[in-house]
Amino acid sequence: MADYLKSLVHPTEVAALVTLKFGGRIKPTPKGTLIELARSMSDVDWCYAVLTKVSRSFAVVIQQLPEHMKDAVMIFYLALRGLDSVEDDMTISLDKKLPLLLEFHNLLEKDGWNISGVGDGPDYRILMAHFHKVISVYKSLDKGYQIPIKDITRRMGAGMAEFAKSAGNGSGCATLEQYNLYCHYVAGLVGYGLSALFSASGLEDPDLKSQFRISNSMGLFLQKNQHHSRLP
Repeated sequence: MADYLKSLVHPTEVAALVTLKFGGRIKPTPKGTLIELARSMSDVDWCYAVLTKVSRSFAVVIQQLPEHMKDAVMIFYLALRGLDSVEDDMTISLDKKLPLLLEFHNLLEKDGWNISGVGDGPDYRILMAHFHKVISVYKSLDKGYQIPIKDITRRMGAGMAEFAKSAGNGSGCATLEQYNLYCHYVAGLVGYGLSALFSASGLEDPDLKSQFRISNSMGLFLQKNQHHSRLP
C-alpha cells in the first residue's frame, strides 16, 4: 500500500498502473499452442506471442514502449533469447555450439533460418524452430535499430563462446574478475544495446549510447540480483 501511495505524487505512474490493470497496450494472444499460432498469426504478432512465453515480465514492459520502437526492443530481446537458448542447452556438443554462438549475428540476416531441437525448455525450442519469424521482423526494422541489435548479438555470442570453451576445459568463472566479465557479456551488453536503441529512436540524447559504464553497471546489477534471488 505504501508503494501505491508514493505513486500518487507521480501522475504518469498512476496512469501506467491503471493501463496495465485493465490490460491496455498489451497484445492479446489467441488461444492455441505456439506451434498452432505460428501457422495462423503474422510474424510480428507471433513474436509477441512467444515473447509472453519466454519472458512474461519483459513482454509487459516492452509493450508499454512507444509504437515506433517497441518492435525493435522485442526483436532485440528475442535475438538474445535465441542466442541464450544455444548457450543454455547442455545437450549440444561444443563442436556444434561454438560455431552457432559465433555466427548467430549473421543468421539474423539469413532468410528462412531456423534450427530444431535446440533450447533447454519447450518454449525455447519452439522459438528456435520458428526463428525465421524473428528474422523476418528483424529485417523489417529501420537500419538504425538493426545495427545495434546485430552488433550486440555478435559481441555477446563471442563472449559466450569464450566462456563455453573455458567451461569445457574445466575453468569457467574462477575469479571475481572472470565473473564480472561473464556478467558483462550476458547482461552488460544488453545495457549497451538498449542505450543504443533508445538513442536511435530519438527519445534520448544520441550520447546515451556512449555511456558504457552506466549501461554496463545496470546490466551487472540485474544479472547479479537475479543470481542472488535464486540462492536458498
